[in-house]
Amino acid sequence: MAQARTPLSREAVGQVAGRGSVGRRVADMTRYAWTRYWTRRAEHAAVAMLRSLDERALKDIGLDRSEIESVVHGARPGERRLCWAPVRACGAPGRC
Repeated sequence: MAQARTPLSREAVGQVAGRGSVGRRVADMTRYAWTRYWTRRAEHAAVAMLRSLDERALKDIGLDRSEIESVVHGARPGERRLCWAPVRACGAPGRC
């Protein structure tokens, strides 16, 4: 009489083979590096595209040229860094 076999999970296979944890770590590090690489390329492409827009187009989408990097790299509107802001009458850049 034949017995029915149940598939083993990855953890069970790793424990049986004795090398699943190292292979899993290498796969995770490779996946992380690959994802980070393509994320950075996409961010650089977005910055280049936004920098190529004129002032009117940036104003239409609600951006100042100094906010491009902050917006692309994920800062929320309250956390945007101004790389340059004109000093107003009160002396504080961009806060009067």
